[in-house]
Amino acid sequence: MAADETAATLYGKHMAALGRMLAGAAPALAAGAAPRTPQDHAGATWCARRTADDGWIDWSRPAREVWTLVRACGDPYPGAFTAHAGARLVVWEAELVGDAPYLGVAGQVQAVEGEGALVRCGDGAHVRLRTVQVEDGPRVAAGRVLKNHARLGVHPAELFRALQARGTGA
Repeated sequence: MAADETAATLYGKHMAALGRMLAGAAPALAAGAAPRTPQDHAGATWCARRTADDGWIDWSRPAREVWTLVRACGDPYPGAFTAHAGARLVVWEAELVGDAPYLGVAGQVQAVEGEGALVRCGDGAHVRLRTVQVEDGPRVAAGRVLKNHARLGVHPAELFRALQARGTGA
């Protein structure tokens, strides 16, 4: 697996391997001669079902973890997401930048560089957002949507206002 593997590239490899396996197994299945090997339950594992909420970007996490989450949640999955100006912002493509000459808070856009937007993570390192999508709009370059110093994630003041609007208080 490549260090910059994405869900889409891994899915493509998976489908190619399944195609090769099926090509070899299909004749035996059709002839009713496929081997029957019971599963060894001692070696079986269980995994929790993945949900769309698992794609929430926690900007307090290290940059490498944020970058990995974006790659893992991309196509064919629903995408990694955050909040921006009260809207859901899906991050489809990003790259790990690491250290950059900017200070700020986690989740803050430090610089808009052409089509990309540099965002600070919890460890002080950065990711460059490449392709994003606001709500159900089109996928666009992050630099067309984000501005310098914008805050991504749920800002405490926004959360407080949302809770008040729901009548749950805070």
